[in-house]
Amino acid sequence: MRRFAFHSGLMFSLLACSKSIVAADAECTRPFDENEPYPTEVALLHEPPRGWTFRQSPQRLPLYYSEADAPNRSNCYDGCSTQWIPLQAPADAKPIGDWSVVKRSDGKVQWAHRKRPLYMRIHDSPQAPSGDGVDGKWHLLPFCP
Repeated sequence: MRRFAFHSGLMFSLLACSKSIVAADAECTRPFDENEPYPTEVALLHEPPRGWTFRQSPQRLPLYYSEADAPNRSNCYDGCSTQWIPLQAPADAKPIGDWSVVKRSDGKVQWAHRKRPLYMRIHDSPQAPSGDGVDGKWHLLPFCP
């Protein structure tokens, strides 16, 4: 029988990773309803085999969130916001369904989905999203089948 010794830091990392996977899965336990309201700055597209996805409108660019952001609070400014463009909301935007409004410290207003501020990636394309996993903290907006 072989025994393995884990460094306590590694064990902590494994536990943290497993908790984040459970949290991501928990987000999609609620059934997706294509009739739920969403902002006019967003398009809802049916993209087989993935199903329904939210994209920026009208260019249909993929939407991303960052693990570096707190709920309803963006930490992406300066150089970050030139590479990851905040999904801008109108100044008078109000929350709608799963969508909330983030007041940025630079005075702009940004949309968030399920409390995650949303961004588009510069040089991205609708057909070939290239930002998922960048720096280990950027992810495509999840969809629930």
